[in-house]
Amino acid sequence: MDAIHFDVRFATVTGSVVWDQPDANRMIQRFMPSGREHGPMIGILHIGAFRPTPNVLMDAIVTFGEDLRAGRYGNFTLVVSSSDEATRTVVSNIASAHNVAMFVSPSPDSPSPTHLA
Repeated sequence: MDAIHFDVRFATVTGSVVWDQPDANRMIQRFMPSGREHGPMIGILHIGAFRPTPNVLMDAIVTFGEDLRAGRYGNFTLVVSSSDEATRTVVSNIASAHNVAMFVSPSPDSPSPTHLA
């Protein structure tokens, strides 16, 4: 391998603007349009401390998963991070039920187990 190229994009519109509306997948599609030409890519959907409703999560994850399976993002790996354990569980359950391949991770702002005692 001669060189590794990283394409880093930050979506600055986050928070309740995205997660408090029923069609959050539209905001995701705005920043991740399908059919782009690129090399292997990792996308991180950072939910942080927000707790979207299960319907909003399902809409976003199922729509993203359908695009991933159809190859609309090419060689793409999705990581969803949340500081809320229950949100991570819901995301994992939705992904599993709809056969969406993704990684689910605690957010960097998640409390560590030593701080919970």
